[in-house]
Amino acid sequence: MTRVSVTRSVVRRIARNLISLPDPRGVLADMLSQVRQLRGHMGIDFLKLFHRELIRLRPYAQNRVETTDGRLGDDELVKITNTFSRHLGRAVVLENAPNPSLLGGVRVIIGDRRWERSIRGCLERFV
Repeated sequence: MTRVSVTRSVVRRIARNLISLPDPRGVLADMLSQVRQLRGHMGIDFLKLFHRELIRLRPYAQNRVETTDGRLGDDELVKITNTFSRHLGRAVVLENAPNPSLLGGVRVIIGDRRWERSIRGCLERFV
């Protein structure tokens, strides 16, 4: 029983760290190659726990900053990410995403919360 809880906490830490990376694909490929080397059912058990944790953390993995053309500079994206990390009290990873319907400005979506400073949002509130 103790071994399962330790494994679960390790898997949670791994999943959180993986999601907080700017580009987790390379690290995920390395991790999966190491999981293949585990003996017996340990690899399968690890993957099951890892999958459950990713599903639990999924809303936070779809965080994004939307602009009209999706061309936000790296330094601007880092500033926005740091600001929201401080505001929410936890590490946040934001993806840059285009959204031509904004007309101008920016929209930040983290989980089920949305912050909007766009022309479209201002026009909708005005009318």
